[in-house]
Amino acid sequence: MDVLTKNPLAPASPSGVNSEQEQVSVSVVIPCLNEANSVAVCVDKALAAFRVAGVTGEVVVSDNGSTDGSIEIAQAHGARVVHATAKG
Repeated sequence: MDVLTKNPLAPASPSGVNSEQEQVSVSVVIPCLNEANSVAVCVDKALAAFRVAGVTGEVVVSDNGSTDGSIEIAQAHGARVVHATAKG
């Protein structure tokens, strides 16, 4: 990879290949612990705001050990889930 033209930190496309068109300009990070009742609405609103603003963005849900399906719901609505090991 040519580091002068490709950002190694840019998100990978589904094929695993970074693309200049897929670089993220805005990230929304949502903390989560058993938020099955609200996480879908939050993710959907963030993604809609990106479309309205005309920016390329990502929604990252930082999960702190949910057991209520929050992770699966967030992923189904287009969020990337990361796991926070430290409580709080």
